[in-house]
Formats: sequence, C-alpha cells, structure tokens
Amino acid sequence: VAEKIISSANKRGVPVAVVDGSYPDTVSVDFDYGRGFEQIVRHVVEFHKAKKLHFIAGIKGNKFSDERIEIFKKVIKENGIAFDKSMMSYGEFWAAPTRTAVNRLIDSGNIPEAVICANDIMALNAADVLKQRGYRVPEDVIVTGFDGIDEVFYSDPRISTVNCSSEPLAEAVGQIILSMQRGKSVSKRHLITPKLQPAHSCGCPDTAPKRNISLLNDKFYRYQDDIRVFQDIEMRMQMCRNTKELHNEIRCAILHDMCCITDSECFRSDRSYFSTESEKMLSGDLCVLYDSEDDSGVHRLERGSIIPLLYKRINDGYPLIFNLMYFMDKPMGYICYFFKNYDLTDYSKTASISGALSIGLGGFVNMQYQQYLLEKIEDMYKYDPLTGLYNRRGFSAALKKLLGSSANKVFTVIMADLDGLKSINDGYGHESGDTAIAAVAGALKSSCPKGTLCMRYGGDEMIAFIQGTCDVRKITADIDRYLMHFNMEHEELSDISASCGAYTTAISDISAIEDAIRIADEEMYKVKKKHRRKR
Repeated sequence: VAEKIISSANKRGVPVAVVDGSYPDTVSVDFDYGRGFEQIVRHVVEFHKAKKLHFIAGIKGNKFSDERIEIFKKVIKENGIAFDKSMMSYGEFWAAPTRTAVNRLIDSGNIPEAVICANDIMALNAADVLKQRGYRVPEDVIVTGFDGIDEVFYSDPRISTVNCSSEPLAEAVGQIILSMQRGKSVSKRHLITPKLQPAHSCGCPDTAPKRNISLLNDKFYRYQDDIRVFQDIEMRMQMCRNTKELHNEIRCAILHDMCCITDSECFRSDRSYFSTESEKMLSGDLCVLYDSEDDSGVHRLERGSIIPLLYKRINDGYPLIFNLMYFMDKPMGYICYFFKNYDLTDYSKTASISGALSIGLGGFVNMQYQQYLLEKIEDMYKYDPLTGLYNRRGFSAALKKLLGSSANKVFTVIMADLDGLKSINDGYGHESGDTAIAAVAGALKSSCPKGTLCMRYGGDEMIAFIQGTCDVRKITADIDRYLMHFNMEHEELSDISASCGAYTTAISDISAIEDAIRIADEEMYKVKKKHRRKR
C-alpha cells in the first residue's frame, strides 16, 4: 500500500512523508526507540539505584528486542554492573510467555530489585504475577515497561513506561508539511525521542497525563452497542421461518466485507442436523448463506469453490480471515472476512460476529426441525395413518375453517364404501383388507376436485366434502377407473370396487352436515345393494 502511494505521488511530483517507516525518496518521521528505552533503563539504574536487575526481552532475533538487550547491557556496564545470562529471559512481547518467565524467576529464588520489560504488555503481566506470588510492586520489586499503551493508565500500580503516543509524531508531520508548503528545505529523516513517563510501579509519583474517563467509557459503550446488535441478530435469526428471511436478517451495516458459507444439510428440516452422526464434517454441498457484496439470497456455492469470487478477493490484496461456525460442538460452515481496510476495530469484532451468527444459525436449524416435528405430531392427530385422509378430529377443524371462510354455502357430500371387505379379510387376510381400504381412499382423493375435504368416516367408509356443485357421475367413473388400474397391478387380490352415494345441498353450519351425510349414506347403500346383487 505504501509503495503504491509513493509511486503515484512521485509521478505527480508530490512529496511524501512516511510515519514510522523508511522508504527511498521520502521524508521519514520515526521514534528513536533506542534513546527512548535507554531513558527507562537509566531511570531504574541511576535514579532508583537498583543493582540487582532482570531484563525480560521480546522475541529472539527481533530487531527491536535485540536493540533493547544491547541498550540494557550498555547502561548496566556504564554503572559498574556485570551482565550474566541469569539476568535475562524472553517474554516474546506477550502475556503467557512473560508469566511463565516471571514464575520461573520467582521459583529460582533469585528475586531482583527491578524487572525491566521490553514492552508494556510484559510489564503488566510481570507485575500481576509478582503480586499473585505475594510480592509488592514497587516496595519489593520495581517493574517498568515501554510503549505507553492505554492499559497502563488503568493498571494498579500504574506502570512506569516510555510514552510512544502518536501526538508528537503528528506534530512533527504537521511542521514538515507546513515547511514544504512554504518552500523550505526539509531533512529526509526526523527522529522523535519518546517521553519518559515514570509512575507508581517504580516508586515515582504519577507523571502521566490524566486520561479522560469518557474515552474509556466511549470504547466500553460502543462495544456494548455492538454486543446488543449481535444479540439482536442472533435472536431474529432463530425466529425466521425460511432461508429467505434468514438471509435478510443477517444483512445489516455492521456485517460488511464478509461472506458466510454453510452446509446445505443445515436447511433440511426433516432431520436433526446436530444429532446426525457423520464421518466427514461439511462433506456435502455448501451454500452461500450471506455475501455482503451479493444480494441474491441463499444459493449453492459452486463445487470446488471455497468462497464466491475467491481469486478476485485474493487479488484485491486484503487478507482473508476464516472463522469456523459451530453449534452444539458440530461445525455448520465458516465465515470469510475480507475487510477493505486495516481498521483494528473490524478485526476485533470477528469473534463476536462469528459467535452470534453461529448461535443464530444453530437456533434456526433447531427451530426448523422442532417445527417439522410439531407438524408431524399434528398430522398424527389430524390424519388417519392407513389412508392419509382426515380423521374425524382433523376433518371437523378443517370443515369449520372452510365454512367460516366460504361465501358459497352449497356443498356436495360423497360417501364411498369398499365392497366386500369381509370376504377380502376372510380370503386374503386383514393386511389385504387394509390395502383395499387404502386403495379406495386413494381413488376418492385423486378423483375429487382440488380443495376437497376427504375423511375416513368408519372402517371402510370414506366421505368427500366438495364445495359447490360438481359432476358426481364423472367423479364416480374416475373412482371406478382408478380401482380398475389398481386391480390390474395387484392380481393377488380379488377385484376391488367401491359403492358411492352423493347429495348436494346448502350447508350454513355444522348441524346441517349430519343430515347431508345421512342422505349421502342412504344413496350409497342403494348403489351397494346393486353391486352386491352383481357379485
């Protein structure tokens, strides 16, 4: 990025000032980290007169760490203190290695008067371990850091450090720009010495500038606002009825420069995704649940792809960061972040975003399966398991709904009854009888108009409730034709037939239905007698 800016500026004859970096043909403004670190070492050795010292360096081979090691050796040598290897350990500029190093130092029994750390993170952790192990800072051991990060302003005790804040760099850059605009010559390199900032951890009065607590509150409440947004997203995701709603709930300004890839099996509502055993995780087809640059909704990810437009997003030059999505210890997919800037705030949110979307998606998947089970249970109460037609309970509820919403109060009732069920049961067994009953039910349902309410009325009796007038002769002919084809495909059974009776009348309430059914039943028995005489 810097090289592109410099190249573009050079073509236009525009001067470039680089902060905390060095490039040819530019003006560089840097901290003199060496001189800054030397201040804190001399403060401990020459002002506080500490003789027994321990230095916690950064990473082995790191240029900043190595420079600070040499400065430490130089200062103690000038003050008549001989260096040996026991006076130094490595904290790798980070918390866990520093805590290990300090615990080892305490366990060795060789407790120093002062622990000088190569940065503030290590100093904060060194002071914390010492206090946990019963040592007072600074009364028993002095602890110092370097960098002046925000955390030192809120630590107890406040850490003595060297402030490398951006203000002096900004002031220097401002002066350089003004000088350039006025045509004055400007040197190519400007070194700013960081400011020594003694505080309580070395035994000095606190000289650090007072930080406005509102800055901390601002960060805290902004974080709280984001958490509320994430919680709202995950809650609304769980309440979605389908994948379209799910996609729309994710789409918001805070979820930018990212895409969410999920296992397509997550969207099968007829199975429990989280209780299904699978040898391979995410081995099926993948779906794009959300892409901040594509509003096409949930769709299949092209086979062999990791994310949509992978090579374009690689060529954009921004890092791709992948987070796993998992719920109830099972992976559901992954999120890829491709932030088009280097804002640390964006990167710090990835864990929270991934967690919220994982909980939201996991809850949605579970809710979809629970809805499927509820519908299945409801079907058990509404439908007859043998025929698939309504049972009396389901028929009554559906009929009430139909009567309440229909303007046309004329209905046709068809009563259908299987012929010769007893002979089928006696000759072929009750299982064949059940097959015959199901066949008549299938014939009735397929022959009636769309929207017909069909019910298993009794053992082998079925009712069709049709809104309006209809061609009953055609329906009965279709029933006979259906059963004729069924008989041709099931030669092991005797010929299955049905007797049908119908009645059309105006029905305004439930009480009139029984009369209509009784009349249709009488008509059916007239047909049944004819069929019996033929058999």
